[in-house]
Amino acid sequence: MRTSIFILLIWTFFSCSRTADNTNSASTTSVTSEAESSPETTILNFLKWYKDNGTNLASDLVSGNSGAEWDSTKFYAINFPATEKYLKTLTETGMLSNKYSDKWRDYFKKCDKQFKDHPANDGPPEGFEYDFILFSQEDPGLSELDKINFDVLKKDANSAEILVNFPSDYHYKYQLSKFGQHWTIDDIEPVFK
Repeated sequence: MRTSIFILLIWTFFSCSRTADNTNSASTTSVTSEAESSPETTILNFLKWYKDNGTNLASDLVSGNSGAEWDSTKFYAINFPATEKYLKTLTETGMLSNKYSDKWRDYFKKCDKQFKDHPANDGPPEGFEYDFILFSQEDPGLSELDKINFDVLKKDANSAEILVNFPSDYHYKYQLSKFGQHWTIDDIEPVFK
């Protein structure tokens, strides 16, 4: 009888823990899980997402003369529907704020004005020679995210400034804001040491 009760207790324990594990895994598969309790976690989750999903997002932000569509009679212009799609994809992760999108929306408007004031159709479009998240044409080490480290430059209850250091000697300053229990990225800037 004791053996039967013991087996029943073991079976119940494992059944409950398996159910709890399934419940937890369902809530952590969301990109914007409430479990993101630190700015560093948000940054790391965003970089993981970007490594898997984002590296080709900005490929058609400038229309005019790239690749197969090159036409010597057309000049560079911002493809605003593509820029909005790009920003929407980034903000839908739940890890980038509207403040981040607004910064880049202003940037694209300034670039469009520059293209109109100084028409060009040769070479890489000025201001679009690099990845807007990594600020480089090279990968700083997205495949080695387990080796990056964080330096907290400033942190209070609702904002944080974090320095992200890649082993490849790339450094980025992230500014974040907290809404409830969720941190979002407001800005990313390269830091040159």
